[in-house]
Amino acid sequence: ASLSRDNLDQLIETVSLNPSVREVTILCHSMGCAVTLDALQSRAARAGNIGARIKNVLLVAPDVDANAFREQMPRMGTRRPRFALFVSRDDRALRISSSISGGTTRLGGVNPDEEPYKSDFKRENILIFDLTHLEGRAHSRAFSEARTVMEMIGRRLVAGQQLAAETSGRD
Repeated sequence: ASLSRDNLDQLIETVSLNPSVREVTILCHSMGCAVTLDALQSRAARAGNIGARIKNVLLVAPDVDANAFREQMPRMGTRRPRFALFVSRDDRALRISSSISGGTTRLGGVNPDEEPYKSDFKRENILIFDLTHLEGRAHSRAFSEARTVMEMIGRRLVAGQQLAAETSGRD
């Protein structure tokens, strides 16, 4: 995993330094979110921030320990990209992962309206998209229902909510 983290960190660095790239959005899914978060935290620890060109980080069905994530976010500093979290409380793959990992709550399966997550997400300005109500396989519905997810994002933007603005509203 550390080799993957280092390679991802290097890729992010290379893309970020390219003068023709104005902004970077990182999209990760499931276990790839752990590697991504580790790479971003490593960048923040090394440079004092994640990087000015990295504007958005989209975590889809993150198979990440929810408590570890809660501890990780503040260590990434206050000048960090916008984070959006796509969760689904009926994600069977994340329930299996939780069982394998000794019962730890997986970030992609949390109820964002329950504490401590609700307060943490608000404090850390994390935009939440709860996909539980959508059709399809829970672990991949953000992709299979991409049009619906993009419409959810679009409605927020039309309503004047920037991705980095307040995070308390959910669709």
